[in-house]
Amino acid sequence: MTRIEFEQLNIKEQIKAISQYGDFVADRVESGNRYYLYAISSFYVELLHELSNPNTNGLVINRLLNVAEAFDTSLADLTNTSA
Repeated sequence: MTRIEFEQLNIKEQIKAISQYGDFVADRVESGNRYYLYAISSFYVELLHELSNPNTNGLVINRLLNVAEAFDTSLADLTNTSA
């Protein structure tokens, strides 16, 4: 699946695609929020769980990253805390 194909999906289809095609990379907690990073072929999806907001409705797709962006921003700072 390409990033363009992913972006054309509705939110329910995007969540299904993450579940079906995504490989968990890492997670981190920052400023009361938990971020999860998944790799889908040639791009990354960052999910956000607002732990500090009791009114949140679960996970939301925070942003899409290409490989260079992931290594320049999120991935370099991520540590796998689920182990």
